[in-house]
Amino acid sequence: MEPIVKKAITTPHFSYKHIKHESYKKPVANSKSSVKNHITIKSTYSEAMNYFEELHSKFKSGVRAKNLLEGNPQEKVVKELKKSLGPDSDRAKFAGGTPEDLFKTPDMSKYNSMKKILKNSNIFKNLRTSLGETPRRRRTSSAYDGDYDHDKKWDLEPFNRADRLNSNVTTLTLYAYMSFNSKTSSRTIDRYGALIAALVDILESHGIVVRIELVKCNLGFCNALSSTSLVDRITIKDFGEYLPPPTLVRVFSSNFYRRVLFTRIVIAAHETGQDADYGLGAPTYFTKEVEFVGGGLHVYSHSALDEGEEEKFITELTKALGVNNEHD
Repeated sequence: MEPIVKKAITTPHFSYKHIKHESYKKPVANSKSSVKNHITIKSTYSEAMNYFEELHSKFKSGVRAKNLLEGNPQEKVVKELKKSLGPDSDRAKFAGGTPEDLFKTPDMSKYNSMKKILKNSNIFKNLRTSLGETPRRRRTSSAYDGDYDHDKKWDLEPFNRADRLNSNVTTLTLYAYMSFNSKTSSRTIDRYGALIAALVDILESHGIVVRIELVKCNLGFCNALSSTSLVDRITIKDFGEYLPPPTLVRVFSSNFYRRVLFTRIVIAAHETGQDADYGLGAPTYFTKEVEFVGGGLHVYSHSALDEGEEEKFITELTKALGVNNEHD
């Protein structure tokens, strides 16, 4: 297999200003793949939603999908935009909602159910001890602090020093992967989204400051057989930011996935000259369901749960975090 080539692309178009292409540090192709290149789309949640809302508003007001993009977009790109932005009944069934539903308060029943299940587990009791504390530096004064000493004027730290300590703040970056094939029902995706939202809520209720990255890894770029793979990354929230549970449920819903993310992908295909065909959701599969690497918790979308499989997820989560609950 030839080495993977990381491709960075920039675009001058205003209509595409919120979506930035960057090389992705971690190759996503598996050993059996013929993928040689991959492209990353990156933005924040607010940028992604504002961009989709702008497109939807224009389309709803009568602007043709073809005229939403500069140049001469492929017929397949235009067709997908119509489905994602419009009232297409098949897409509404496939996505589990309409474009307008993305701006309403979602159904919270699955979230409440998932939160109850996670809350009853013992995993969170010792979680902060398992994750450890965030390093910080504190300036330490001496008895001579502030005094000028001519003999020490060239010293780097003539009057004080900084000690490395641990703060009482525990941080965690959660990477929530969303890549589902067309056979995955909207109900299953919504359960996965409810799981992520409930997990974030409980982590933060235990004093853990969470940063959330939504990651979509496609085996091919808008085409499962493409030689270029795709990574779409959206920073949902950063450390110290707060998003209410309804917003988290909306972000990780099937409707968001099959409208907002699909729209981003086909527009990226238009901008980069890729073929926008079937396989918009063709996922790159990972060997684990949950993994804790480099201070980040990676929850992969093939851990999307059917009813009754929640305990399995909790077990995998416990192993990944290395939480010791023997004395609970």
